[in-house]
Amino acid sequence: MKKKKSKEIQIVNDRPVWPPMKNQIKGAVRRIFRLSPWMKLSLQKARVEKPKVLKDGTVSKKPDVYYRCAMCLGEFKQKDVQVDHIVPVVPIDKTIQEMSYDEIVDRIFCDLSNLQVLCKLCHDIKTKNEKKQGR
Repeated sequence: MKKKKSKEIQIVNDRPVWPPMKNQIKGAVRRIFRLSPWMKLSLQKARVEKPKVLKDGTVSKKPDVYYRCAMCLGEFKQKDVQVDHIVPVVPIDKTIQEMSYDEIVDRIFCDLSNLQVLCKLCHDIKTKNEKKQGR
């Protein structure tokens, strides 16, 4: 049976450097963020309710719910939108390896003013533009 080599944590500027599982850790923090009040408040701000007309022509008691994209101003179902950080979690001039755990958490759990709801297409375009700028 082979023994696994233990990986030492590097310390740079008195801070631990991300271990090889950095993306999994960042992903876990993002999953926790999805359950946060920040996420819910961002969606509430973009929420648009419209009367739902049933097949028999009557209006339902429950409205149809859509969310307005901050870029294209289109209205989409919740499955077709994403809550986006206006200022990226990983700054354009940095790599994730240069960031501390605290910095990542602080940037994911940011002020509500740094969050916006985008449709998937607009989010993809914004992400591609950010990557072109220097990542």
